[in-house]
Amino acid sequence: MKVFLKAALLSLALLSPIVAQAQAIDFRGKQITVIAADAAGSAYTNYAQLVHRHLGRHLDGGPSVQIRLMPGADSLIAANFLSEVAPKDGTVIAALYRGLPTEPLLQGAEPHGKFDPRALSWIASLNAEVSLAIAWHKSSVQTVAALRERPIIVPIGGVSGDAAVFGALLNAFAGTQFKMICCYQGTAAQDLAMERGEIEGRLNFSWDNLKRTRRDWLEQKKVIPLFQFSLAPHPELPDLPLAIDLIDSPQDRAIMEIALSRQSMGRPYAAPPGTPPAIVAALRKGFERMVKDPAFLADAEKSALEINAPMGGAEIEALIARLHATDPQSLERLRKAAKP
Repeated sequence: MKVFLKAALLSLALLSPIVAQAQAIDFRGKQITVIAADAAGSAYTNYAQLVHRHLGRHLDGGPSVQIRLMPGADSLIAANFLSEVAPKDGTVIAALYRGLPTEPLLQGAEPHGKFDPRALSWIASLNAEVSLAIAWHKSSVQTVAALRERPIIVPIGGVSGDAAVFGALLNAFAGTQFKMICCYQGTAAQDLAMERGEIEGRLNFSWDNLKRTRRDWLEQKKVIPLFQFSLAPHPELPDLPLAIDLIDSPQDRAIMEIALSRQSMGRPYAAPPGTPPAIVAALRKGFERMVKDPAFLADAEKSALEINAPMGGAEIEALIARLHATDPQSLERLRKAAKP
């Protein structure tokens, strides 16, 4: 017993500097920059603006917070900036695309970025995302069966974004005929293109964003929901099929699950790699406080931004590690099928 107590006291003594360091993190007088890796008006940017309005109150010292837009290349530009340029002192964080952590898995030996998603300091995700494939009411394709009979023109923001990956996998595994047109920057541009008749539908439209910001489309039946991209149906859409339901092969379904797992970390935020653990812990604590704040939740509701199943930074890291442990054969099949 004495030996145990001695060891326990020694452990506490070793830990005390770390605890003290974590308690000493104070952002007083500093300015936090939240990088939004998307264009103005997009859902990612709207979420980042929400964080911009509230995060400062939940970090020790009450720092000021500004937002900076850095769109392009499915957030690879912002991720590379975070990895190569941004200071590692907690003053720069980024709202990145949820598909970014799987980018190296999809690219294999030819990555398009200098970052390693496993090295980024993940802070939190604000929700679990459920997005839909929809058809515009004037499209000749308005059923899942028709998707296999003739092409439908849909927009993508880049060749490695969610829409591109999901569409390519369904074309390969389910026999759909999505004809993907690149590169539309931001959801607002895609919505306008659909109204103009340039495109016939959307591959990855957030259900929450659709029902809140485009409710008139639903009420007037201007869009037809086809299926949902998630591992489980949204509680409000129990009868709408999942994308994975279109796939018959168990092997192909398992690969589709790898791609869809990104939906669990729907709106992720990260700090640069090498950010000191105490600073990362302070940022995570700030986000944890923020997502429980009634003022934050009321603003999210007013702004038509769904906050559901927030994920902590440690959970994001565990998910990314699990994805990167996928066997080589499955990864090779994923890479071949995911190229639009």
